[in-house]
Parts: sequence; C-alpha cells; structure tokens
Amino acid sequence: NVSTKEIAKIATPSLSNTLGGQIPGIVTRQATGEPGYDQASIYIRGFGTWTNRSPLILVDGIERDMNTINTEEVESISVLKDASATAVYGVRGANGVILITTKKGSEGKPRINVRAEMGFKTPTRMPQMANSVQWAEMYNEAKGLTGNGDGGYSSEAIQKYSDGSDPDLYPNVNWLDQMYRNLASSERVTLNLSGGGDICKYYVSGGFYNEGSIFRNAGDVYDYNSSIHYTKFNFRANMDFSVTPTTTFNVNLANIYESSWGPGATTSDIWGYAFNTSPNAFPVEYSDGTLSAPSAASGSNPWNLLVHSGYREQSWNSAQSLIGVTQKLDMITLGLTANIKFSWDASNNTLQVRSKTPPQFHATGRNEDGSLNYKTIYEGSNNLSYAAPVTVSKITTYMEGSLNYTRLFAQKHRIGALFLYNHKIYKLLTAENQKKSLPYKSQGLAGRLTYAYMDRYFAEFNMGYTGSENFARGHRFGFFPAYAIG
Repeated sequence: NVSTKEIAKIATPSLSNTLGGQIPGIVTRQATGEPGYDQASIYIRGFGTWTNRSPLILVDGIERDMNTINTEEVESISVLKDASATAVYGVRGANGVILITTKKGSEGKPRINVRAEMGFKTPTRMPQMANSVQWAEMYNEAKGLTGNGDGGYSSEAIQKYSDGSDPDLYPNVNWLDQMYRNLASSERVTLNLSGGGDICKYYVSGGFYNEGSIFRNAGDVYDYNSSIHYTKFNFRANMDFSVTPTTTFNVNLANIYESSWGPGATTSDIWGYAFNTSPNAFPVEYSDGTLSAPSAASGSNPWNLLVHSGYREQSWNSAQSLIGVTQKLDMITLGLTANIKFSWDASNNTLQVRSKTPPQFHATGRNEDGSLNYKTIYEGSNNLSYAAPVTVSKITTYMEGSLNYTRLFAQKHRIGALFLYNHKIYKLLTAENQKKSLPYKSQGLAGRLTYAYMDRYFAEFNMGYTGSENFARGHRFGFFPAYAIG
C-alpha cells in the first residue's frame, strides 16, 4: 500500500506524479513539465506487453484515469503485481493493477477540513549556453579563420558583441534566460465535509488548483492571454445509505473541469528554437519594436513563437457516477454477500487554436540616418486564424455483479470465495469514421478460492475469463488461471 499522507504533501494536480519512489517495483516517467500535460507514465516491474504497457487503474472498482482525482480525496492505494493477484482481471491485468479507493464518511458530527497550500517548482538543471563573444571566437577557431577578410568574425565585431554598443546588429542573447524563469508557483485549496449517522454517511469535497509555468510572458501585449498556465476544479460526493440492517446503497458522484492555456506554437518548437538559436543570430526584438527573424525563412524566433504566435485554449470536462448495492446473505449462509454496481462516465475534451505568423524582418545594416535597413523574412499577418475546435467526446458504462464468501471455522480455517461478472461499453461520440463510431465492448468472468490456516499458511486459486470484441470470432476470449501457496 502507498502512504496517502505522503501523497497529500506533494503539490501536483496529477496523482500519477506522486507514486514514484513510494513503493518498490513501480517506475514513473514524466516526459514533460508543461502544466496540464505533466502526467507520468507508470510501469509495474518494467514492460509486460509490447504496445500498451500501462497498468490497469481502478478507482472505486471502476476503470478510470487516476489523474482526475484530487490527492485529498484518496483513502488508499494498493498495487497488485504478481500473477495470482491480477489473474481475476484477465488480460486487462497483464501490466499489473493499481486499486484506488476514495474517502467515505463515517458516523459522527460533521467535520470540516480546509487546506490551502502554495508550491514552487524550478528546473533541475538548465544548460549553460555560450555568449556571442564565445560563439564567434569558437567559430573562428573551428573554421581556422582570423576574421581579416576571410569570412570569420573580425575583432571589431567581437568587441561590439562584448560591449553591447549595437545590440540590433550585434546582439548577445542568452535565449534560455530570455525564455525561461527560474521559478514557477502553484496554488491549491481544498474543502471537504464528512460525517453521518446510522442511516446515511457522507463525504463531500471540492478543490481548486492553479499552476503557472517557467515560460516567460510579455504581459498585456494583446487582448488575449497566451501565457502558459493551468487550472483544475474538482468536486466529489460519496454517500452510503443503510437501507436495511443487511442492505447498503452507495452513490459516488464526481465532476472535474480542467483548462489549459498557451501560445499558438507548440512548446516543443519553442524549446527547440530556444536551444538551437545562436546568441548572435538576431535580437529578441529590434530597438524600434520591429519583430526580428532569422536571415532566411528557414527558422523562427523563439520569442515570437512564445509571445506573438496567437493562443491555444484546451478544456477537459469529466462527469463520473457510480451506484452500488451490497446485500448480506447470512440467511443463506454466514459470510455470504452480494454486490452489484453500475457506473456511467462522460468526458469532453475541446481544443481551440487561434494561431498567427506576424510580419517579421531581419536587419542587414543601417541607413545614412542611422535607422535600420530591414529585409522582409515573413510577410505574415497580425490576424488570428480560425478553425473549428477539435472536440473528443466519449461515454463509458460499466456493470459488475459479484458474490463474496468469507468465513472462519473452528478459529483456525479461513475459507474465502469470489465469483464476479463484468461488462463494459465504450462509445466515441465524435468519431471521425464509421469504424471508430462502433462501440468498444468487453466482458469477463472471474473467480477466486482461498484457504488460510491460522492466518499463517495460505493457498489460493484465481481465474479470469475475459474477452473483447476487438478480436475475431472464436478468438475473443482467453482463460487466465493462477495459484499461490505460502
């Protein structure tokens, strides 16, 4: 199990980023730190399959994205690694299983908990870039040039790079310092209410998260905001009703709304040009306010990509619901319970990009009056482009029914059994073709028999019989048995 107290201390909107180093056998890899896209990939005991290597994530027994959950809502996290533990999940458990349980209410007076926190992040390590003087000197040395009419940098040019007397024609730009800050902040506020009585127990939680970026921004240059930042709102309500002394009815509802903003250009392009552009190629911007560009239309000014490329806005909205009934069947035999649950999840992802390429120029010298002589590199336009937003909407329904049995005989022999059936249907509502518009269906049976002597010696047998319509008829189901003795 993972310590939820330690997880709650980590200032991140993505639950996947909190698991690294928490339990042996789990490897997490974060490919980017961009707010809103910094979810980590998780691997349990390395790679178990050729394509999708992610473990099965179950939130309150339902397959869901763990990153939609606020860390304050988590009651427990368990990781299943070995074959005997994951066999009941069939082929879905080939890469391991992570079980996440959200908090529930308990009997007692209403308890209100408010938490506010602020976090900071900084680059672990940034490259140290050469300045224009170093760049010119190393260029001459590498080419074997002196700068005396042989195509190299003259001593006069190197001196101007050094003293900054003409930053328009002899710029000295540290692009990484110009593009990135050393610190970015995040803020999170959560409020939860829990309590209950004999009939109803409840847990209600709400949260807000805001995160900035180490990318700089130019302030109020335009009437839109192209700075990179991310916000997230969480709401959850878990309620348990004791309908009868032997019947429990539970309802779990959650809604998550996320928004991400940024420039019209991609962050990978911005980073690539900031890293590869030489310090003396062109200034960030000319002294008269003209936008600068390379000497040929074969590259980009990274500052223009960050500030003058338009804007991007992406939003995610996810609604999750789960209802379940648990019935004790002691009237049949002691220790027998039945459970049925149904979930309905809907999500919507919308991306709107309003990009532009403004007019950009490269200074080739100065006129007699001292003004800069420009060469047009990109004629461009200051008008924002428009394309219909890209929207992905999907609905997932899941149904599960199970019988559980556990009983202790003679204070020595503990016997347990499980039989389970599940059925899942996934529909892509915004499919681009007929094939993708077809629903994805899967179903399965699972069983488990366990025996423990004095709770010291154990034996168990597990099986999963799962199938998917992705495969051809006659090859859709597979049988996955496993046993363990210890």
